[in-house]
Amino acid sequence: MSELSLGELDSLVLKAYRGAGFSWGMAQEAGRAAAWLAAHGLPAATLFTNLLKQIDGTDATSLTPDIQNQGWQPGTHTCCPVVCGTALSDLGLSHLEAGNSIAVGSVYSPAILLPFVAGCATADGVNVTIRVDKQPLLTGADGSYDAKKRHAGLVSEKGQVELEISAEKAASEALNVRRAVISAPEAALLEQLAHRTYVPASELSRSSGAGAGLNDND
Repeated sequence: MSELSLGELDSLVLKAYRGAGFSWGMAQEAGRAAAWLAAHGLPAATLFTNLLKQIDGTDATSLTPDIQNQGWQPGTHTCCPVVCGTALSDLGLSHLEAGNSIAVGSVYSPAILLPFVAGCATADGVNVTIRVDKQPLLTGADGSYDAKKRHAGLVSEKGQVELEISAEKAASEALNVRRAVISAPEAALLEQLAHRTYVPASELSRSSGAGAGLNDND
């Protein structure tokens, strides 16, 4: 086991997600989500490793929720939580009334939805109950989430997700996490995917001395 700063984790997940075949914009969302999860005491490296094992090289269209006329229609396929969370952020929750819900459907690594839902809760000034396989977890309008209601389904590799506007406020837990724990196999997989984003040196760049090289006189 080793540790990364939240910024290092953000950068590594960003590159790994991009290396798995997704756009830079979505990759940036993934990196930010990873840092948020780690800062809130959740195993971000494990969650993204599990996710990327399942979606590497998959067409993003087959991982996208079906949204029609501002309504969320769960499809027959399993969604990527980053794609799903970004769509949720664009749609927002302000059109829902207390007690109403969105059946998101099947989602890989559902815990990765947390930062997106927390962002919506803050933007729309509402409390939200997230249900993963019918087990509840609360997020607050202040972007907090109730760690006391954390459950095993949240960190599962796949789960059925439902969101409901809640009158109950999340009991926020103060955390001061600044480092993310990552295992050697997780680091190896993320770095392997990230490596795909690196541009190989050409003979021209090597012969022209592109870059500072070993002697930096600045």
